[in-house]
Amino acid sequence: MKIFKNLSIWAFSFYQEKPTAIRFFPCPSCNETISAEANNCRFCHLPIDAATAERLLLENQRVTNAVASANSFRLSVSLAALVVFWGIIDGLTKGSSPALWLPLVGIGYGALWLYRYGSLTTSDVDYPLAVKRVKRTMLIWLLALVLPWGNVKFNVTEHGVTQPGLATQEIRR
Repeated sequence: MKIFKNLSIWAFSFYQEKPTAIRFFPCPSCNETISAEANNCRFCHLPIDAATAERLLLENQRVTNAVASANSFRLSVSLAALVVFWGIIDGLTKGSSPALWLPLVGIGYGALWLYRYGSLTTSDVDYPLAVKRVKRTMLIWLLALVLPWGNVKFNVTEHGVTQPGLATQEIRR
C-alpha cells in the first residue's frame, strides 16, 4: 500500500508546484521588453517603481490572454464550416441537426470575448488584429447559424423537398 501512495505522489507532483510565471512587460517609453523586477529600463534607463511595474505587468498579461483566446476562437472557423455543411445535408434529407444550436455557442463566446477584452487600451500591435479576428469569426458563426436554417426553410423542389405551405395551396385547388 505504501508503494502506491509514493507512486501517486510522484506521478502527480507537478500539479502541486506553482507554474512558472513570466514576469515581463513592455517599457512605457521605448516599448522594449523588460523584467518586472527591474528598477529601470535597461534600454532607455527610465526609472520604474514597483507599483507601475505591477500595473504594466497585469495589463500586458491581460492583452496576452486576449490575443491568445482570440487566436483560439479563430480556429473554430473550420467547425463553423462543418456545421453549415452538416446543416445543409440534414436539411436536404429532412433530418434534424442538433448542430444548428452550436453557432449560438460560438456567437456567445465571441460576445463574451468582446465584453471582456473589447475595451482594452494598449499599444500592442497584435491586439487590434485580435479584435478583427474575433469579429470576423463571429460573422462566420452568424452565417453558420443562418445558412442551414435558411436552407431547411426554403428547400428547392429538385431534391424532393417542397417549401412549407405549397402542399396546402395545391390541395385547396
